[in-house]
Amino acid sequence: MQKKEDAKLDQEMRLKEACTFRPAINQKSDAFARRSRGCLAEPLNERLYNDAGRRSKLRAQAKELLDANDLYECTFTPRINAQRNEGEARIPLHLRSEAIQQTKQARTRATQEALKKQFPLSFQPTLSARSHRLAERRKLEARRSASQDAFSPGEAARCMSSTLDGPKGSPVKRAASSDSTRRTSSLPQAFLERQQSYEEARRFRNRVRLEHAEADFTFRQVTAFCQRTLGSQPCSFVVQSGRRVAIKRPHIDFCRS
Repeated sequence: MQKKEDAKLDQEMRLKEACTFRPAINQKSDAFARRSRGCLAEPLNERLYNDAGRRSKLRAQAKELLDANDLYECTFTPRINAQRNEGEARIPLHLRSEAIQQTKQARTRATQEALKKQFPLSFQPTLSARSHRLAERRKLEARRSASQDAFSPGEAARCMSSTLDGPKGSPVKRAASSDSTRRTSSLPQAFLERQQSYEEARRFRNRVRLEHAEADFTFRQVTAFCQRTLGSQPCSFVVQSGRRVAIKRPHIDFCRS
């Protein structure tokens, strides 16, 4: 084994002596050139394993040197505020959040008031009659849909008619009706909340019906004798009487003419 290694070294020296080219490179490149030749005494697997470790170490050292050089070029020196006294108690953030929110709202309100004083607003929007009718129609549709979800169709219609056909001169009842409209036309809520709102609407409509029934109305409908007679007769008799009148009508018109 020793003879083989000596023979490889002699062969390498003879190759170097035969070469007349002398490149102007640093001394470290000589070791790299020797590693690249296949005539070294070190086996190939060990040479590759050791070279990989050495190269990784050299890369790590070069990276550390580059990082140190970059850090040395940074001239920024941050200034940190003076710390509070350790004995001073600091209120936690979750306890100060409400006060911070109130401070922000007050600051925003003050800014808005200053803008209003600086630039007075003269525009006053007005709602047209058509838009008002559309809004009332939408409210009525929302009220009907809520009533249909809560009651049967017949009861919902009776409740709606009793709610809408109240006396015109009662602003209190109109306000209560609009309040019921706002309650029934709200956005979808949870199941129990919707049931509670339906129950409140039903109680409100019952109360309105009782108020209408107990109210003192001055209007009394007066019906004629013929109307009362026709109303008391069965439907078949009314139909037969109508046919007789239709048959006799041409004769009566001829006699009158």
